[in-house]
Amino acid sequence: MLTGHYSDGEVLLTQDRIGLINHGYSAILKNDPGFFIIDRSFPILGATPNIGSADGVTNLTLKSTGASLISLCHHRPGASAATPSSIIAGQWNSTLAPTAEYPGGLLTAMGSVPRVKSLMATVRRN
Repeated sequence: MLTGHYSDGEVLLTQDRIGLINHGYSAILKNDPGFFIIDRSFPILGATPNIGSADGVTNLTLKSTGASLISLCHHRPGASAATPSSIIAGQWNSTLAPTAEYPGGLLTAMGSVPRVKSLMATVRRN
């Protein structure tokens, strides 16, 4: 008698467990809002652009109008042109980006791809 078994799976992506990831992010941000910020001039990866002051000390200003944002960091929702009313100053966008960039991309692989191959043979002689 000869039997065989083959099983293959798809890679588990961050977006496949988004509820779990969002719960974890929320808990971290609630307990330590500065956890993801290494340096004010180095923004975290977000779903929309995160912009920080180059030196981490100087407030950001709009190039088009010269208006000060009175903040070292900001993000804007969507891909629209930056206007004073479209900018959310004083915070980063921590929504995960739809990229495979690590860390923080929704398309980042979690773990490894499961693959099982087996073969079993039974030989009997009477």
